[in-house]
Amino acid sequence: MENQAKKIITATLIVNPVSGVGNPLERRKLLKSLAKDLGWVGNYIETIKEISANQIAKTEIARGITHIIACGGDGTIMEVLEALLDKKVVLGIVPLGTGNILARNLSIPLDTNEALKIAFFGNPRLIDAGKANDNYFSIIAGIGLDAEIMRSTGREVKDRWGLFAYVVAAIKNLLNKHGTYEIKLDNKKPFTVKAKTIMASNMGKLMGGVEIIPSTHPQSGSLQLCIIKARSLNSWMNLTISALSGKIEKSNYYAVYEAKKIEIDVLSGKKLYECDGDHFPPTQHLSIQIYPKAVSVMVKQDVITSEEEKGKGVLLFDFDGTLADSLDMIATIYNSLAKKHNYPSISAKKIEELRGLSMKDIITQLPISKIKLPFLYAEGRGEFKKNLEFLKPFPGLSSVLSDLSKKYTMGIVTSNDSTNVKKFLLFHKLDYFDFIYSDKSLFGKGKIIRKVLKKYDFSKNDVIYVGDEIRDIDAAREAGIRMASVSWGFNSKVILKSNKPDFLVDSPSQLASTAFFKKVE
Repeated sequence: MENQAKKIITATLIVNPVSGVGNPLERRKLLKSLAKDLGWVGNYIETIKEISANQIAKTEIARGITHIIACGGDGTIMEVLEALLDKKVVLGIVPLGTGNILARNLSIPLDTNEALKIAFFGNPRLIDAGKANDNYFSIIAGIGLDAEIMRSTGREVKDRWGLFAYVVAAIKNLLNKHGTYEIKLDNKKPFTVKAKTIMASNMGKLMGGVEIIPSTHPQSGSLQLCIIKARSLNSWMNLTISALSGKIEKSNYYAVYEAKKIEIDVLSGKKLYECDGDHFPPTQHLSIQIYPKAVSVMVKQDVITSEEEKGKGVLLFDFDGTLADSLDMIATIYNSLAKKHNYPSISAKKIEELRGLSMKDIITQLPISKIKLPFLYAEGRGEFKKNLEFLKPFPGLSSVLSDLSKKYTMGIVTSNDSTNVKKFLLFHKLDYFDFIYSDKSLFGKGKIIRKVLKKYDFSKNDVIYVGDEIRDIDAAREAGIRMASVSWGFNSKVILKSNKPDFLVDSPSQLASTAFFKKVE
């Protein structure tokens, strides 16, 4: 973003003068001054009660404007975003509201000057949008408690209390009666639940930046349906602590499903629903669906990489042993369970010997009953999840993955829990992947890869699997794709080489420099 002041950029600023706190006149003066310093020319239009941001945006689009900057809270920004759906118009966002949830999800800074720089000179990225009945949303549509909270949080309360206004509203409505709902996901069989609130999420961060639905992505083409079952004050405390500590998926009061279309029937009387903080009249039926890549939004380049900037190549990564240095942890967990179940433990020397064997040969050598192996595996997975915070990535991966993500579509195919993987990536700043595909099968990775190829409509010739084991090589061959073996993981370089992968990579830097696809260099 160098030399930005020398550029002239034409855009319309649509501003809600009552968003957030502070003097509206001072805010107007500041916005205009900062924008002009960055080279802006164009209209500055403030919303009024009689003329919404949506109406202003539609008028500006009709005039031929192709760049609009929405300045306000989530409600204002959503009004503008709705007007831009499927239009060749770019949206910039300057967060001025109380929650600013969309800005937080897209990593847009709350500092007005920095947000304006991105709004003018960022990188346009297509993101998904959702629709609940007749109302669009970019972040969340919900029915039940969250809608009651939004109804209880008026402008005067938000001006006085800020984010704390939502906490007050939550406490006020916490013990309201739960609802009974029948839910249908895509073409699957309906099921019935009793819940305090149900939320369909396109992005996962809520108030205060707490990520309540970690597996969302604004380009996934699907929604995550979150069902909150907490009823008593104790259960809500449990759920809140789990969310604040980043372990919400462990709560017994929480469940998540994925779907493109969601039908919710309220069996216990009509309920309010909300879209991105705006509440709507009670309804008996809520129909929610996703509109993939429906609007272009300005973001930092490292937040979302555009498909146009990537080649056709697809890199599918194994997780354990390829991205995460998990061998020592696995050995520790094994020895802990061996002591618990009275099996012989394995030494460091024995582990090194096992690195030279296939998984089939390793299982043959382990002094464990083959009948009990699946149960031990399941118990080991649980221990692994508990110790996730101690797991480290291999050194040098961050910059390499950042570079690769700009050239290739990248995904993770793993037997590990997708939420665990996502948390690991976020914690270690390795979140450069377009998707995570989780399948908990111990064997049959080739079949799993074929599922990924089918789900994302990848051509076999465009895909390379990156893994650290012999079984990864076998899986790639079974799936009909090429294989890049990394020698820093579980299996040794010698045995990997003897199994003849298409590529053998000795370091992360070599991974970055390897020309996997001749068309993408």
